[in-house]
Amino acid sequence: MNGIKKIIENAKLELKEARKINRHFFDCSSSDFKELFTLNANILLSKRNNNLKFIVDESNKNVINQLFYYFIGSEKFNGDLNKGIFLGGTLGTGKTLLMKSFCNTWNSFGKTIITQYTSREAADLIIKRIPRFVKYEDLKCIDYLKAPIYIDDIGKEPLKVNYYGTEICPMNDLLSKRYDKFALTFITGNYTIKTLGETYNETISNRMIEMFNVIALKGESRRK
Repeated sequence: MNGIKKIIENAKLELKEARKINRHFFDCSSSDFKELFTLNANILLSKRNNNLKFIVDESNKNVINQLFYYFIGSEKFNGDLNKGIFLGGTLGTGKTLLMKSFCNTWNSFGKTIITQYTSREAADLIIKRIPRFVKYEDLKCIDYLKAPIYIDDIGKEPLKVNYYGTEICPMNDLLSKRYDKFALTFITGNYTIKTLGETYNETISNRMIEMFNVIALKGESRRK
């Protein structure tokens, strides 16, 4: 009986560990977050064009508030604090700028770093750095399968690639591996999870529901 009791206790500890929120929260006031977020946004915009300036308005104000609540781990966040974020919207609404500013704000605190990729760069990691004949466990660069990452413009990468006679679906592979590892992932795209499911497959679509809080950025294109 003692043996089975020990097994049960170990299973309880494993369950408790599995249910722990596996991401950092940050001690930051709303005003400080928004000031730093705005500074990071303006730094990014200045690299594109010195005349551009970040503007908080009715289209993005609620999204920024939600990103702040997520950042500090507030109950006011409309979602699951243990999931990543899928920021979706139409072309030119500023999704990439908001998510990059969020990632740079996160990274400035130095607890964990969100590495940022375009969808093509992320796909390239799968295609070139992880050939099918190499075991993931043998790779020294495996950490990107567990560490927080941001993928911009998902769905715009090559969907299928022939690699030495083997067909690879890079983003399917990447998201599946990160799903299995409960890895924190952030994405932006001009799609919904439903349309991405049509782009990839139903399995990935279902897994994305478990992986992401979906936040919609509304409004018209800001590009002029």
